[in-house]
Amino acid sequence: MFGEGGSQARSVPATKLLLKSILQKLRFMVFKSGRHGEAFL
Repeated sequence: MFGEGGSQARSVPATKLLLKSILQKLRFMVFKSGRHGEAFL
């Protein structure tokens, strides 16, 4: 997926922000789904 090392190094902060937002969305979904979410975790 990350073919060029230069562009990857330049987009590290953006990638971290993206991962953070995805994790927050996952946590929110798990929180909403309750017991089913615990099995997911």
